[in-house]
Amino acid sequence: MYKRWGILFSALTVALSALAQEPPVPEPEPEVLTASVVRADDHYIRSFLKNLSRSLSKNDPESAPDWRSRLYTKIELDVTEIEDVIDSKLLRKDLGFVMQYADSSALPGKVCVPVLFSENQSEVFHSQSPSFNREFMRASHISGLEDDNVLRQFTGSYLLKANFFKPSIELLNLTIPNPADEGSQIFYNYYLVDSLQVEGRKTYVLRFHPKKLVTSPTLDGEMLIDAEDYGIRSVKASLSQKSNVNWIRHLDLDIENRRLANGMWFYGRERTMADLSITTSDNSFFPSVIFRRDMYYSLPVYEPLEDREQLQKENAVVMRDVIRGDEQAWRTMRTVPLSPREKGIFDMVSHIQDQPFYKRTYAFLDTILTGYYEIKPWHIEIGRWERTFSKNEAEGLRLQFGGRTLYTFSEKIRLSAYAAYGFRDHKWKGQTQAEWMLGRERTRKFTVTFKEDYERLGSGSGVFSAPNMFSSFLVRADANRQTLVRTGDILYQHEFSPSVNAEIQWTTQRMWSNPDVPIYSVDGTHTVLESMGVNQLHVAMRFSYDERVNRSYFKKTYLFTRFPVLAIGVTGGFKGITENDFNFVRADAYLEWKIPTSAIGYGKLFINGGCIWGSVPHTLLKQHKGNTTYLLDKSAFSCMDAYEFASDRWVEGYYQHNFDGFFLGKIPLIKQLDLREVAIVRFAWGDLTDQNKLNVLQETGVLTHPYVEAGFGISNIFRLFRVDCYWRLTHIRPEANKNFSVNFGFDLEF
Repeated sequence: MYKRWGILFSALTVALSALAQEPPVPEPEPEVLTASVVRADDHYIRSFLKNLSRSLSKNDPESAPDWRSRLYTKIELDVTEIEDVIDSKLLRKDLGFVMQYADSSALPGKVCVPVLFSENQSEVFHSQSPSFNREFMRASHISGLEDDNVLRQFTGSYLLKANFFKPSIELLNLTIPNPADEGSQIFYNYYLVDSLQVEGRKTYVLRFHPKKLVTSPTLDGEMLIDAEDYGIRSVKASLSQKSNVNWIRHLDLDIENRRLANGMWFYGRERTMADLSITTSDNSFFPSVIFRRDMYYSLPVYEPLEDREQLQKENAVVMRDVIRGDEQAWRTMRTVPLSPREKGIFDMVSHIQDQPFYKRTYAFLDTILTGYYEIKPWHIEIGRWERTFSKNEAEGLRLQFGGRTLYTFSEKIRLSAYAAYGFRDHKWKGQTQAEWMLGRERTRKFTVTFKEDYERLGSGSGVFSAPNMFSSFLVRADANRQTLVRTGDILYQHEFSPSVNAEIQWTTQRMWSNPDVPIYSVDGTHTVLESMGVNQLHVAMRFSYDERVNRSYFKKTYLFTRFPVLAIGVTGGFKGITENDFNFVRADAYLEWKIPTSAIGYGKLFINGGCIWGSVPHTLLKQHKGNTTYLLDKSAFSCMDAYEFASDRWVEGYYQHNFDGFFLGKIPLIKQLDLREVAIVRFAWGDLTDQNKLNVLQETGVLTHPYVEAGFGISNIFRLFRVDCYWRLTHIRPEANKNFSVNFGFDLEF
């Protein structure tokens, strides 16, 4: 419901620049239409869309009583613009045979060479109350993917379908206004072009095209609508060429639904074709990836679900006890037979993977993306490569070498370690870690870590905050204030359900003072301690809803959800276990939400707050983190220095709005660059109790009135880069250059 209101509200901005619509007048029912073509602004369209929109929920299979259905899915990935490479003297001998499987029917003028083919048989369960869907993958036959590849969980997933019975369509991480919803009139022009007889029932043909000034993701196509109950019989649509999206050059949908004997509507077949490329030009010679998927649903069985409570606790996609199946078994499971070409792709891909060229290319790309180089015969991978060397004031030149075991060593236990040496402090640093995965389908995991290394306690926790070859040359003057920390901890993670996750962690630390970051006693004497100890127990809970995750062998990654995510945590410190340790209690919580796409883009909201009880050194207070580099760090304040502000009662956060080219997309010439505007505001507000005011560094301030910084950025530069400019609006410093900051980095968005 909130999404529909969000679309209607944000659409007012587009309406200011669009032609005025004819005011509403009393409308006759659409059934009396006699003209074959109706103008886009005709009042009949409004009446038709109103009835269609009101019928969406009634006809939506996800609003129907409990049902279950079998789902058969085929997916093919092809690569274009590589036929000349394959036909070269270097590769013709080893890879020339793949051209017999090439296909030119997907995109006119493009030769598509297959690199992956999969077929999956699943069983989908729908519950009406409480409302949820679960997909159990029963059989899977996939070529070209490792067992722990993220794509494996989505090759056939019901989660990625385009449902035109909803107010908006979620597909490939895009939120597209549904042309069948009356709230989308601000995005589309409509035409009723014909009426047909389909299965003996009168059916309207409704065409829709994006309005002139709309640059947000929209569709262009037509749908067949049943004249009696306004069920959507079929949809043929493509992503509008005016849509400001990345990596998707073409997106075509061909969907068929069916009206059952009981008058209810249900899914039939869905075909999706996406052309994924770094450029949007059809004349480009850059290779692109063609994604093709066919999904076929069996007739549903309407009956109450058994063990509904247990089903609700399962993941959205359950991959437990999936069989591979032989050819004879697949003949009985397939809804449609494979073509001779599709049958040959399995053998072709397996043969390609044995070629030296493929192995070298795959290893190179995998190393660049993951940071680790695999040595499969030894069952290990070494890295991370970007941390091999770095430089800072404390250590001088720093060399680091590390690695970890692969899942081929053990699917339950992963061992990792690194060692680093500084040529200025002449000290060895390092970390050893053991991970024990007790449960993968529902996370149950122990992690034991021992680490001794420098940490920037007052800096951001972004990807470039750790020592690496990039941040070494892009740091600001205050970035070298580091603290040597020795840590030993035991972490247990427990997933109660896909929506509720918990962790409990015991940590023992020793932190050493240094001239740049001294640590003071808490007895009121302001004595500098040689070191301090921490012995603490941390318990946290994380709550989400309808969230998609990737589950690899040793890590669960939260991908995205349309709903807010809430986390709460409590930490207790215990005195008397080690020298110079402290009693304290810390409670904090955060809320984050990616606000769904609308006509003027989408927003990201993050709010964190908490409180600390007890007198503790500044290293245990809430250090409002400053970005000490010129790189993007979404976890830190861009115009704030490290250790500039600390609190024991605080609230901080940010709101970022991505306009998706709403303004720049309307400026001649500039709009050809597909640049996107980003606006950001960050704030922090806190206080220090009297018992902790003496424990902070001399230059550390108190946020008795809010700190605010605002920024404006340009993203989608060459589809990869982003540049942000920030201004400090409160706590203004005398030096003008200290109140302004420029950050740049990678920003990958569809």
